Amino acid sequence: NYSVGQSLFQDIQETIGSYEIGILVNNMSLIYNHPKYLTELHVSRIWQMINVNVSGVTLLTHMLLGKMIQRGRGAIINICPSAPISMPHPLYTGYSSTIVSTPISLPHPST
Repeated sequence: NYSVGQSLFQDIQETIGSYEIGILVNNMSLIYNHPKYLTELHVSRIWQMINVNVSGVTLLTHMLLGKMIQRGRGAIINICPSAPISMPHPLYTGYSSTIVSTPISLPHPST
């Protein structure tokens, strides 16, 4: 449950810290149950979406990218729905704003 925030990532780091992970597939996405205007969303749901859709992807990438660079190999694949980007809709503003914040992984300059 990535919506709980930072404490989860400390647990993940402790669990996977000794493994050599070669491929990370970020396929996380949290949305609301039905279309709503941003002003109708509860603040707790907005924070949950930020924690999952932005922080989750960014922190997992940060957690593994340095070791991949040190080894000179590895891949990070970010999968996100394209609908919020290609077909923007005012009832999904809260969701869309967290999806377009997803980091794009580029080759490291040393590769």
